[in-house]
Amino acid sequence: MKILGVKPSDCLIIEDSLIGVQAGKNASIEVAVMYDKYSDGDRDQINRIADYSFSSFNEIIKQFELEKGDER
Repeated sequence: MKILGVKPSDCLIIEDSLIGVQAGKNASIEVAVMYDKYSDGDRDQINRIADYSFSSFNEIIKQFELEKGDER
């Protein structure tokens, strides 16, 4: 972020693990979690912490297209 000159509020982290979601939240960055079967043991905690939950990149794109439409 420092190299790009952006603030945490300008960023989104896409993660699939509990430790990744926790790291993003600890950095004050919004986190979208992508479903990964290997993280099923932590699924409840991951979904509680994450700001968004998706099962595919297409879902992410659709969500942000909807949000962009709300800004117009």
